[in-house]
Amino acid sequence: MNLNLTQLVICDEIIVGYVSILTDSMKLKILEDEETKKEICNELNISENNELPAIKIGRFAIDKKYAKQGLGSHIFRNIMLSILDISKNIVGLRFITVEAYAKAFNFYVEKNKFKYRKNDKKFIDKMDMIIKQNPQRCFNLYKDLKSI
Repeated sequence: MNLNLTQLVICDEIIVGYVSILTDSMKLKILEDEETKKEICNELNISENNELPAIKIGRFAIDKKYAKQGLGSHIFRNIMLSILDISKNIVGLRFITVEAYAKAFNFYVEKNKFKYRKNDKKFIDKMDMIIKQNPQRCFNLYKDLKSI
C-alpha cells in the first residue's frame, strides 16, 4: 500500500535499528512556537488554520544492545539531513514530525530540539511521572526544517 517506508539500519551485517517514515501535514495553529507560526503566516500570506506538508518519523529505534553509545544520535542526525535534502531537491515540505513515546521525549526535545504541540504543554511538567507510569504514551512533536 506504500503508506510508509521502513528502513533497517545495518552495521557489519547486524540489524542495529530501524526508521519508519511517511508523509504528514501540520496545522499551523497547533504550533507551540508563536514566533515561527507568525513568520510562516506572514511569509506565505496564510492563516494559522492552514496545513503545511511534513515528513513524519513514525518510529525510530536502536537495539538496546547499542543504546546509550551515541549511535542513535548519529543515525538520527543522518535521517534529518536526508529529510532536509528531500525537502530541497525532491518534494517541498516544512516540518519533520515525530510520534514519540514518552520514554523518548527527552531524546527528541532536549537532544534534537523538537518542539511539542500546544495542546501537550500541560503535560511537560509531569513528563517524569508519565514516563514511569506509561512509557509508551505517544506525543506528537515537530521540528521546523529551517532550524536544521
